[in-house]
Amino acid sequence: MGISPLLFVLLAPLFFGAVHVWSYTLLFLVILTLAFVLTLNNITREKGKNHEAFFLIFPKTPLALLFMLMSAFLLLQMTPLPEFLLGAISPTSLKIWREAISAGTSSPIISDVGWRTVAPYIYPVRMSLVRWIVYGMLFLAITQTLNSRKKIETAVILLLVVCCFESLYGIMETYSGHNKIWWYKLTKGPKDVRGTYINRNHFAGLMEMGIVLAITYAAALSGKRTGKSSPARKSGFKDILLSFFSSEGHYTKRFLVIFSGVIMALGLILSASRGGIIAAVFAVFILGIFLSRRRDQKHKSIIVVVLCVLTIAYALVIGIDYTLGRFELFDRAYEDRAALTDSTMQMFDDYKLMGIGVGDFTYALGKYQTERHRKIAPEYGHNDWAQLLAEGGVVGVAIVIIGMALYLIATLKRWLAQSDPFAIGLGLAPIGALGALAVHSYSDFNLHIPANFMILVAIVAIGHNALYLEGRNGRKDIKTPHYHLALKGAGAIVLFVMMIMIFWSGMWCIRHFVSEAYCHTETNATLNLDTDPLPESIRRAIAWDGENAAYDYKLARYYTDKRNGAAPIHGPGTQKWEEYGGLIMPALRSAIFKNPLNAEYYVRFGFEYYYQWNKPDYGTNVLPMADLYMEQGSDVAGNSAENTRLFVDMGNYWLLRAETLGIGTKASEEAWEMALWHYYKALKLDNGDTIREEIARNVRDVYHNEDRVREALLVE
Repeated sequence: MGISPLLFVLLAPLFFGAVHVWSYTLLFLVILTLAFVLTLNNITREKGKNHEAFFLIFPKTPLALLFMLMSAFLLLQMTPLPEFLLGAISPTSLKIWREAISAGTSSPIISDVGWRTVAPYIYPVRMSLVRWIVYGMLFLAITQTLNSRKKIETAVILLLVVCCFESLYGIMETYSGHNKIWWYKLTKGPKDVRGTYINRNHFAGLMEMGIVLAITYAAALSGKRTGKSSPARKSGFKDILLSFFSSEGHYTKRFLVIFSGVIMALGLILSASRGGIIAAVFAVFILGIFLSRRRDQKHKSIIVVVLCVLTIAYALVIGIDYTLGRFELFDRAYEDRAALTDSTMQMFDDYKLMGIGVGDFTYALGKYQTERHRKIAPEYGHNDWAQLLAEGGVVGVAIVIIGMALYLIATLKRWLAQSDPFAIGLGLAPIGALGALAVHSYSDFNLHIPANFMILVAIVAIGHNALYLEGRNGRKDIKTPHYHLALKGAGAIVLFVMMIMIFWSGMWCIRHFVSEAYCHTETNATLNLDTDPLPESIRRAIAWDGENAAYDYKLARYYTDKRNGAAPIHGPGTQKWEEYGGLIMPALRSAIFKNPLNAEYYVRFGFEYYYQWNKPDYGTNVLPMADLYMEQGSDVAGNSAENTRLFVDMGNYWLLRAETLGIGTKASEEAWEMALWHYYKALKLDNGDTIREEIARNVRDVYHNEDRVREALLVE
C-alpha cells in the first residue's frame, strides 16, 4: 500500500486544518478503511511440521500502552456507574445528574439517579474517543507502510513540500492583500500569515513541526565526515561548513532541505504567533543539544546555525515590526491566559479524580469563567495541560505522563544505540516535534486541531521507523519489532478488538456527518450551512445522532419562535399556546438530560413552567419548579459572554415573579433582589445601551418608579 495513509494526511492542512465536519469525516473514513485493509493483510498463514496455523502480525511500539490505556479511560468516562461509585469518584457529576434528571418531575431534586456516567455530557467524549482511535490506527498504518529508507525519505519530502506551500501561500495571501483561504474570506487579523488555517496559532503549530523535520532530515543526510586528515587536527569553521554542504554528494538536496526550513521559519515569524515562535526556538535548541552531545554528530549542529542565520536575514529584509509589536503585548496576553487557566483549574478542583470528560470542557467553562473574560467565550482553555487536568483528572494526566515517559525512554535508548546517520537524524524528529507542541500547548490548543495531530502522528511514526534501519546508511529495509499472535489465542482477541474499534469509529463518523448535514451545530463557516433547519431535518439529525443535545434545543427553539410569533393571536393560557408548550418542553427536557452543563436549557425550561398558568397546582408546584430551574441556570451560567442575554432574561423572570408575588410583600422584595443580582451580572458582562434600555423599560413597566430604575442600572 506504499505511503497511501500519509498521502491523505497531507490533505488535512489544506482542508482548513481539518477542523470542519466535512473535512475530518472524509479523512477519518479513509484512514479507518486503510487500517481495516492493513489489519486483514496482517493475517498470515504459516506451515508447521504437521499443520497450518493463522497468525496476526502488527507493529510493536512503545506507544501501544498509551493508546490502550487512554482508549479504556475514555470508554470508562462514558460507562454508567452505580450511584455509590459515581459519588465516590465524582461527587460533582452526581450532583449535576440529580439536577438534570429532576427536569419534568414533580420533585425539585431526585435522590436516586440510578446508573450514570462520570462525564455529564457523553457526546463530546464519544467524539474524542473516535478521534483517538483514528489517530492510533493512523500511526499503525504509517509504521507498516513506511518500511524502507526510500519510502521514509519520500514521506519526509512530501511533508516538507506541504509545509513550504502552507508558508508561501500564507505569505502571498497576506502581503498581496487578498486575505483568503481558498474561497473563504478572512475578516480578522489581515496582517497574520496563516496558510490555509483559519487560526494563525494552529498554522504556527504546523510550521514548528515542519522546521523540526527539516533540521532532522538535513542532519540525516549529512553523513560522517571522512578524509585523510589527522584525528588530532581540528578543522576550522570554513572546513566544517564546506564539509557539511559537500559530503556524500548531497549538496543540492541538503541545501534545499535547509532552505525549506527557512521558508517555514519565515512563515512562523510572520504569523506573529508568540507561543509558536517560543515553542520553535525551544525545539531547535533541544535538537542542537542532542546533536552536540554525540561526538560523531557535533558538526551537524551547524545546521541549526545556518537555518537561524538565514531566517533572521530574510526576516529583517521583509520586516518584522508587526511581530515584534505583538511581543510588546506579551505581558497582557499572558495575564489573560493565566486568568483563563485559573478558571480551568477551578474546574479541575470539582472533578479531580476522573475529570469532567474529555471534550466537555467547552460546555462547562461558563460556570468557571471570571469577569476578566467577560467579553469572550473561549471554546478551549488555551492551555492544553490545564485543560487535560480538567477533562481527564488525575487519572487521565497520569496515563498521558506515564505513557509518554515510557515512549521517550524507549526512543532515547534506541537513538543512543544507533550509529547510522540517517537514523540518528530523523530519530530526533519526534522528540523535537513533541517538545515544540508541549511548549506551545501551554498557551494554545494545537492538539485539538485534527490536521496538526495527524501530522504529529506521521512525524512520530517516521522517527520510530527511522530508528530501526538495518545496514550501513539504511541500505536495507526497516525491521521494526512485531507482535506475532496465534489467531486461536490472543491474536483472535486483539483482532476482534481492533475490528470493533474500526467499525465503531467508522459508524459514528458517518452518523455524525449525516446528522450535521441535516442540522448544522458545529463551526462550519466555510460551507455556510443552514443554522435554522425545519423540524423534519432536525428530527432526522436526532435519529442519526441522538446524543447531541444541540439538536433537541434547536427543535425547542424552532417551536418557541413559532409560538412567540403567534403570541398576539394565541397568547399564554390559550389552547394553541399549550399545544406549542407540549412540543417545546419534551425537547428541552431531552436537551437537559443529554447536556446538563448548558445554562440556557435550564432557563428556557424554567420559563416554560412559568407559562403554565392554567395548571391547577400552578402556585403550589409549577411556580416553585420554575424558580428552581432559574436558580440552576444561574448556577451554571457563570461569567461567559454567551450568557449576557441569559442574565437579562433571568432578571426579567425574577422581575415578573416580584410582580406576581404582590408588590410590597417580603416575597416580592426577595424576588426583586434576585432580579437586581442578575441585572448587575448582565451589566458587568455588557454595559451597552441596548441592555440598559431594556432593563429600564421592564423595571418601569412593573414598578412605575424611577428610583427602582436607577437602582437596577446601578445609577446613584
